[in-house]
Amino acid sequence: MMSLLAPVWWRYLLVVVLAAIAVLVLPTALTYLAAGIIVGMVVRDLRRYRDLALMWPIYETILEWDQIEVLLADDP
Repeated sequence: MMSLLAPVWWRYLLVVVLAAIAVLVLPTALTYLAAGIIVGMVVRDLRRYRDLALMWPIYETILEWDQIEVLLADDP
């Protein structure tokens, strides 16, 4: 999971920090709603990364990568 998250972790951190600053600077209901949506987006993406990392051994077992590479090499 960390290898999937490595290229983009700073984006998630930036978005969460900006949402926290917005809540501290302007504590209104709309700001809390926007911060909740942002945090929900981050949690959703982290869960997708985790699910993909957990399912990868199954994909690797089901798909015959050698056969797929042969077929791709034969296709002009």
